[in-house]
Amino acid sequence: MRKPRSRSTQPGLFDPPAASSREPRAQPRPSGKPILDLPEARRRRDYGMAVVDRSEEFAEAADRAVELAARHCSAFIVDQVWQYVDGEYSVDKRAMGPAMLRAVKAKLIVGSEDYRPSAQLRGHATPRRIWISRIYTAPRVANG
Repeated sequence: MRKPRSRSTQPGLFDPPAASSREPRAQPRPSGKPILDLPEARRRRDYGMAVVDRSEEFAEAADRAVELAARHCSAFIVDQVWQYVDGEYSVDKRAMGPAMLRAVKAKLIVGSEDYRPSAQLRGHATPRRIWISRIYTAPRVANG
């Protein structure tokens, strides 16, 4: 005599979900505030990363460095801008990004579609955007 098959407790593919297995939907906060506020989002973004120095002193030094790089080079990458930063700052290398964007808005530089490998060893030759200077003047050669 055959043994009867035991019924599986797993629902079938086309069975409707059981009412008791449904999770209640998350309700919006009554205060109307977003669940993830801006300071919490920034804390989560920076978790485990080096602290970025957001001081005014570094911002001014970075702006001066971008302007000097734009005056001395017709085309450059952000690695070359770091050579013009005066002083020592404990910053992450991403801290130069806002200075580059401020220089674009000030019409000192413009981004090209070309990329060059990074010169930083820890960057593992990551492609870096080539920035074109709008204020570069070629050095004059004396004839004679």
